[in-house]
Amino acid sequence: MPQLQITPDQFRPFGNTGLSVPPIVFGSTALGNCFQVIPDVTKLEICSKWFDHVAPPVFIDTAGKYGAGMALEEIGRALAKFEIPPADVVISNKLAW
Repeated sequence: MPQLQITPDQFRPFGNTGLSVPPIVFGSTALGNCFQVIPDVTKLEICSKWFDHVAPPVFIDTAGKYGAGMALEEIGRALAKFEIPPADVVISNKLAW
């Protein structure tokens, strides 16, 4: 089975921000154990796949309320573990409850 690979030429303008975004933005609700508890190793596997299939920058959508901040913590751990440079990721964090 061929693997999906999203390249920068498939990115689209994001309004008038000057940013180009891939056609997929990854959600992080599951990383906060919102619907079920997911093992830490599985969370790391999920995060690693984001960077396996999309050319940087990878876009991640999250919110502080996902597991009372757990999703953000898991994203931070994964980015540190995989030594992802800050320029290779954009995180959209909803602040309103």
